[in-house]
Amino acid sequence: MRRQPCLWILFLIVLTTSCAQYGAVQRVSIKNTQGVTGTFTLYIMQDEAGSLGARAAIADREGDGVTLVPAVSDYDLKTYKGLSLSHAIETSRAAFSIHCAYTGHMLRGLVAGNGETVGYEIIPDYTRFICESSPSVYINYFDMGSGRIRAVLNIMGKVEDDPLRPQRRAATQ
Repeated sequence: MRRQPCLWILFLIVLTTSCAQYGAVQRVSIKNTQGVTGTFTLYIMQDEAGSLGARAAIADREGDGVTLVPAVSDYDLKTYKGLSLSHAIETSRAAFSIHCAYTGHMLRGLVAGNGETVGYEIIPDYTRFICESSPSVYINYFDMGSGRIRAVLNIMGKVEDDPLRPQRRAATQ
């Protein structure tokens, strides 16, 4: 009979430690990357075949005490170390541009709770009339403790479902 309370306690411990705090970083829009210094580890996530182009990229600032850990089941992960931010963006762009509907990318800063920018996420943008029903990418970040943040790639519904995607003006006239 004593075993049941112990199992519940063990279950609660596992549940609270495995469901790490959501919102480990805050995304901020970035328009100008001039003045960004340092080196980055770039993680490019693409489908297993690699024929559709990369789905997302994360540039993790090296040496800041925070490590972004990609969790990308069913995806290939390419890793490049020691890149400048501009080189990381260009490498991502080259991986995204394999897709025929690629029109550019969205760059977002990843800011930790202490206000420090710990990295950047780079998300491809696609032409709507070609990829209207194509899935959009959203990355969720979970605090794992000890300066580690898990980045989980989520494939969403339509491209316009992304709340951080810049709104385009409808063509008038």
